Amino acid sequence: MIKAFPSVISIHNGRQEHSGMDLRDYFSGLAMQGLLQHIDVRNQISQRFVAEISYEMADAMMKAREQHDRMEEEASVPKD
Repeated sequence: MIKAFPSVISIHNGRQEHSGMDLRDYFSGLAMQGLLQHIDVRNQISQRFVAEISYEMADAMMKAREQHDRMEEEASVPKD
């Protein structure tokens, strides 16, 4: 899992282990903050619904990030 604010906590057999918040959770928190600025959760909208929408938005951001990374990789490969 990709970390939002990674810090190396240990290295085992050349592999780094990171601590920190998952990037998906970070994106979800940002999405939730935005949603809560525009809706009143006390009126007709459940807290669970807000949480579910926030994670759906986070998943969409993760997918867009992966696509962007793939496009950058393809652009950096020299053409023959």
